[in-house]
Amino acid sequence: MNTPLKLSALALLVTLNTGCIIHIDGQGDVDLESGFSYDNRDVSKVNGDIEIAEHRVVKDIDSVNGNITLEQHASSRDIDVVNGDVLLKSHANSRDVSTVNGNVSARSEVKVEGDISTVNGDITLVETQVSGDISTVNGDISLNDRSVVFGDIIFETNKSMWGNKKRTPPTLSIGADVTLEGRIILKQPVTLKLANPAHQQKVERDY
Repeated sequence: MNTPLKLSALALLVTLNTGCIIHIDGQGDVDLESGFSYDNRDVSKVNGDIEIAEHRVVKDIDSVNGNITLEQHASSRDIDVVNGDVLLKSHANSRDVSTVNGNVSARSEVKVEGDISTVNGDITLVETQVSGDISTVNGDISLNDRSVVFGDIIFETNKSMWGNKKRTPPTLSIGADVTLEGRIILKQPVTLKLANPAHQQKVERDY
């Protein structure tokens, strides 16, 4: 994901298709209510949570310090967070989802049309379809309840912890009813909990 963060120390910026910018008070949380249309606009915030209400459609969502939630049937393009969690509720839809310090959770018929990635955070998917890759450095990955992943699952190298034998390895848990089309690429030691023996054949170790 190469979405630039549109930052301001004083305001939340909601960018319109026309190129003009609406400035909204940056204090407190942002709740895009169903009664007000933010369709097809970018949403960016420095401090505070962002909640996209049911059936709302927005473009890119960027946050520095705060959680992002897509309510049921809400839709966005890319989601990019520095410090905060991402929650995609039932039937939500997004493209790429990325957080540096935070968890990514998706539940019940969620579709992610691109990649999911974290650096320091867990990824937990329940009945979720991911078209791209799932990757992390220091987090656990858990896939359950008929989730489908068309890309690879990747545990990237943690160079800052290389050689630290006291570090607890991350864990990959995949339920028996999960479909994995891609590979499991391990660039560091990982504890594997694979309920389906066929998934073991997809493991590639590169460390």
